[in-house]
Amino acid sequence: MKTDLASIDPDTILGHIANGGSLKDLGEMWGCRPSDVHKHLLSIDPDGVLLANAYKIAENMDKDLITEQLRHVVGSKVTDAYNQDGELLPVDEWPIPLQAAVQGIELDERYDPKTGSLAGTSKKVKFMDKLRAIELLGKERGMFNKSKVEVQVSLEQLVADSWKADPEIIEATHVVKSNKETP
Repeated sequence: MKTDLASIDPDTILGHIANGGSLKDLGEMWGCRPSDVHKHLLSIDPDGVLLANAYKIAENMDKDLITEQLRHVVGSKVTDAYNQDGELLPVDEWPIPLQAAVQGIELDERYDPKTGSLAGTSKKVKFMDKLRAIELLGKERGMFNKSKVEVQVSLEQLVADSWKADPEIIEATHVVKSNKETP
């Protein structure tokens, strides 16, 4: 069933976009093409400023989400996954930063070949690369940017400038040479 787009509040559309949604999502939800949703927005805002702002908000939210995830990886402690007896806690008891830092969990069950009953289990927790997360977070914060200074001087200019010496330096050089020559 197709929704009458004129009855839709533009803030609903813009809010959906700002929260990371798309015109395609809205079109599917309302039974119309994404281009119809876009045309409806342009009829309200011909310059497209509101839609551009909504996309900008979504982009900033994405950046914030990525930064938050990197902080979780950097701030996680493996020891928070275990209780005082050294047993692995259930995942839902882990702190949020630790949960975000886990890349995967591998469960290996071993069975007794004679009885077929479960003899033991092994759980392997693979964490995301903390050093890489630190590097990415540092780059995002501009901590590792090396500034480059480019100097363009011709060879002729270097040679010409090399003869322009400070008279005190010339005098000091002359004194040093004179002292070396005296036996």
